[in-house]
Amino acid sequence: MTRIGFAGDAYPEINIPSYYLQDDSNFRFGSSELLKRPNDQIHSFYDQNYDINEGEYLKRLFEYSQNQFLYEPSEMTALFTQPAHKVMNSNYGDRYRRMITEQAIETYGYSGISFSSDSTLASYAHCFETATVIDFGWSCLRIVPVVEGKPVYSAITIHIGGGSVLSEILTGNLHEIGLKLIPEGKHYSKIQSSIVQNQVASDMILQACYYYSKNQDSEQSEHIAYLDTRIVDLSKEMKFLSEILWITKEGGDQIVSLPALVEKSIGQAPDSFKKSLWRNIVTCGGFSQLSGFQAKLQEELTLNSTNMFEKCVNYPMSEIDQANFAVWVGGSILGSSHVFPRYVVNKSSWEEHGDIILSKLTK
Repeated sequence: MTRIGFAGDAYPEINIPSYYLQDDSNFRFGSSELLKRPNDQIHSFYDQNYDINEGEYLKRLFEYSQNQFLYEPSEMTALFTQPAHKVMNSNYGDRYRRMITEQAIETYGYSGISFSSDSTLASYAHCFETATVIDFGWSCLRIVPVVEGKPVYSAITIHIGGGSVLSEILTGNLHEIGLKLIPEGKHYSKIQSSIVQNQVASDMILQACYYYSKNQDSEQSEHIAYLDTRIVDLSKEMKFLSEILWITKEGGDQIVSLPALVEKSIGQAPDSFKKSLWRNIVTCGGFSQLSGFQAKLQEELTLNSTNMFEKCVNYPMSEIDQANFAVWVGGSILGSSHVFPRYVVNKSSWEEHGDIILSKLTK
């Protein structure tokens, strides 16, 4: 999702999928628009590797937000998040920042621009400057140590079991037993069908998947979900999905368990911060709201870690801070703080120094 709004606000004003529909010269955003016209061309903000696509998307996104809010860009500073696991590649990070800065300042005349890592913002949402951020998102599950507000790029580890992989597994399993995720009577293009299946599979996982921990006192609900008007028993499927993160699979397609990746990630961080990184573990991303995830993570880290540091998986302070909105809340906090101007490159500096000045935006 792309989220747009103002610093200091608890929630974004706009939440739109990272797709747009092109109809002649018109560009349309939003889930409802994407599914209305099966013959129109749909474009994604990202390619298959989740790298940002160059082209018209950013231009149209700026136009869209400006039309929605009716503000004057020359009086505004824009803060963009940057994905920590992608911008750790300096070539990608430089291209990402340059592309957005050119659009924001040169095309639309914003007074200044800044970038901050999504992991840094997630830690700010939990009121930590130093924390281990476990981002259970769509493309993957990332473990990012953040030390004094900056990601330790050399210590980032990634588990492939993000939401897209879980959804693909569920979709395939349901197709094998004859359950289709496309509503009867609907005729979609290939990319529309993919969008619908992703949405439905994700929703079913969020409804029916949970992680059981011995520390939980309450009884778990059944592994059931709604598909259209039908109730579907997904006990077999959800049991399998709930075990993926905790098992190390050796062989050609080696998969390392999430607890082992957390230990590896923190182990590669500076020694003087390891105690805080173990005590300040926070979660974000839409799939981190799966029932029991934090309790299961706490249990597995306590049982399987080889070091003696106290381990603490911190629960969100409120529903605003959790899952999808953690990065937004952190950005809102940073953007409205008195220190934010330190991390802003203004229009005159960009025009004078160009790409060199972007090194200031790597926070």
